Amino acid sequence: MLLMKNLTSVCPHCQSKNAFTWYGSLNLDRDTKIKTDLIESGGLSLIKCSDCQIQYQEEPDLAIIYLSKRLWLIGHPIHQISNWERLEKESLQNFSGTFGPNANSGFEALGLKVNPRVVFGWPALIEKVLIYENNLNEKLIELAKYLIQKNLGPSGYELELRFYQTDNNQFVFRSYNQKTRKLLADKFSISSEIVESFKNENSDWGDFEKHFENTAWFDSLRLHHYQSKKNTTAA
Repeated sequence: MLLMKNLTSVCPHCQSKNAFTWYGSLNLDRDTKIKTDLIESGGLSLIKCSDCQIQYQEEPDLAIIYLSKRLWLIGHPIHQISNWERLEKESLQNFSGTFGPNANSGFEALGLKVNPRVVFGWPALIEKVLIYENNLNEKLIELAKYLIQKNLGPSGYELELRFYQTDNNQFVFRSYNQKTRKLLADKFSISSEIVESFKNENSDWGDFEKHFENTAWFDSLRLHHYQSKKNTTAA
């Protein structure tokens, strides 16, 4: 079901008020034009300030259903990423209420086929839609990002890598600065053969895979937040 309404936003640059369209829920099987805008425009709720003329964007806060691609997705604002454990738990509970074995919605059978996912920020949301839209292996995409960051060393963990396209058997990723949220000029790629080889031949794959069992926040960033929390607790 398409849920949208007109709201007012305050420009972060000049504090002027601007009207914009807020989206609360989308059905990507039906809302195909909005799906195209979502992917091609870098997200929704883009606003050009009527005063200073600078473009900015309101963070996502919406639910997406894409049954033909087996995706149920909740998009949260990026600043809520530190609350990922609570939000993931709430999302899985909401999913179970609609699609779980004890639901009374009539959608229980679909729940066995649909993957519940949680993301933070527009780049992550668009990435997830692209992965499912193109029938890509979600685990391989996250493993590819993990391997790229591992190869880059400490500086790699300051980046947020988001799937962009496949090109000549390469997974290509755009990079964002995690703190400023700005899209960087650098793009990174890794061959699918390298990723498959790591999965099939490296014993670390089992440990990597365990982090994503029965989860909704299916993102390689999960590993860094988990490790940071572990280090904080140990200290």
